[in-house]
Amino acid sequence: MEEAFSKCNEIMEAESKVREDMKPLIKEIERISRSMSATMQQIHGKISQIEEICDKALSQVPELQTNFVQLSNSIPKGMQYKYQMSWKHSLGQVVFVFVLSEWLKNNHLVKLETITERVLGAARDNGLSIELEDYLFGICSVPNELSRLCVNSVTASNYTLPLRISQFVGEIYAGFRLLNLKNDGLRKKYDGIKYDMKKIEEVVYDISIRKLIPVPQQ
Repeated sequence: MEEAFSKCNEIMEAESKVREDMKPLIKEIERISRSMSATMQQIHGKISQIEEICDKALSQVPELQTNFVQLSNSIPKGMQYKYQMSWKHSLGQVVFVFVLSEWLKNNHLVKLETITERVLGAARDNGLSIELEDYLFGICSVPNELSRLCVNSVTASNYTLPLRISQFVGEIYAGFRLLNLKNDGLRKKYDGIKYDMKKIEEVVYDISIRKLIPVPQQ
């Protein structure tokens, strides 16, 4: 009996040490992910500098990857699943930044594999990963940000961006309709896209009736 409880105590102490070793790395990961998100908020007030702002946010990725590699090295092999909730929120923020910035810069939806490679790097060899649900949650957060950008772009006299936004958000919504979502939280996030689409459609309709949409050159 005593031997069994002694073994349990050893395991608990080992796990406690892992958590203590992780703390400064997780704190740094949280700081970087918050900084990336905060940087992306600048797009709303600097419409003409969107690409530069995206580059500035993504310039912090190498530092982020370094911390994830160190984090993966501090966790016993095969035990990542026990601690992944500690950095799950930060990864969600990073996915959001990647999806938003890559679309704004290159007009496409960045793949999960690309984000995983750039953010985690060698940490993947030690078992760290970005879950599919985290990727989908990140995508679901983008339409709300774009609905806000849609309004702000009109204020800045950019009447082309709302059309791009409308098309992209519509494609995201159509894509999610193909999925059989089991996660209640993810389903609610997806349902919220409808309201973002409505807001975007109202902006596009407004600039249409005011004849502000640029006419394609022949």
